[in-house]
Amino acid sequence: MADIKSQQLQGRIKEYIERLAEETEATKSSTPLLAYLKTAAQFHDYSLHNTLLIFMQKPDATRVMGFHGWRKLGRFVKKGEHGIAILAPILIKANRVDQRQIPTEEQEPQVITRFRTVFVFDLSQTEGLALPEPPVLTGAECSDDLSLSLTLYADALGISVRTGKMMGSAMGVSRGGTIIIDETLNGADQFAVLCHEVAHEVLNHRARREELDKKAREVEAESIAYTVCQHFQVPCTAPAYLALHGADSKDIIARLENIVGTIQSIINGIETNLTIINTNVVNN
Repeated sequence: MADIKSQQLQGRIKEYIERLAEETEATKSSTPLLAYLKTAAQFHDYSLHNTLLIFMQKPDATRVMGFHGWRKLGRFVKKGEHGIAILAPILIKANRVDQRQIPTEEQEPQVITRFRTVFVFDLSQTEGLALPEPPVLTGAECSDDLSLSLTLYADALGISVRTGKMMGSAMGVSRGGTIIIDETLNGADQFAVLCHEVAHEVLNHRARREELDKKAREVEAESIAYTVCQHFQVPCTAPAYLALHGADSKDIIARLENIVGTIQSIINGIETNLTIINTNVVNN
C-alpha cells in the first residue's frame, strides 16, 4: 500500500461508491450500505472519502491513528502490519497572476488544497498499554440522556422539539423548525423517532419537497436514524425506519454525502451534550 498515490485513492473511492450502490440495488437489501454507514458513524471525525477508505481496507476497524500517535499513547504497531491509506489535505500557496508578470505587494497568494497519502493503523494492529475507557456512556440504559442530548443539539440549531398527540400511525412530524414527537413514546423508541425527524430538519426537507421526492427524503432520514441508533447501541422497536431497499443506485450515490455528513454532525452534537450532562451530574 505504500506506493498508493492520492489520485489512485480518489479513483478507488469513486469505484467503491458505485459498487456499493450497485450491490445495494441488485440485492434489494440495505445490508451493504448499512455496513459502510456503521463505519462512517464510528469515525465521525473523518471525511466521507476517508471513512470509505477505512471501510474498504479494514471494515472491522474501531479506532485508527498514525504510527506516532499510537506511540504517544504507549502503544506500538505490531510487526508486519500494513497501514490503512487515507488522504490528508495540504495547503499550497500559488500566485494568482501570470508568473511572467512582475509580482507586486498588492498580489495575494492563492491557497490551493491538495491531498497526500498518509497511513493510519487500527487499534487491533497495535499492542502496548491499555487505553482509558471512553468518557461518554452509550447504550439503551441512557436513552433518556441521549434524547435530551439530541434535543439540545436541535435547540442549538433553532429547531423546537415538543411532544403531542399524533394522528394515525405517525409517531413524529417535522414542520420546518418544529418537531412534534408522539407523547406516548419514551426511551429507545422516542430517541429513534427523534433522530429521524431531526435528520429531516437538518437537511431542510420540508423546504426541498419540489427538489427531492418522498423516497429521496426518506432514504436520507431513515438511514441517518438507523445509523445513529446503531452507533449508540440503542435498539429501535418502533415501526421500520429503514426503507433503503426502495432506492436504486443513482439514489444512493446522490444521497450518500448528505447522509454521512448529517450522521457525523448529529453524533458529534449528541456526544458533546452527553459529556456536559454527565459532567454536571458528577459535579452535583
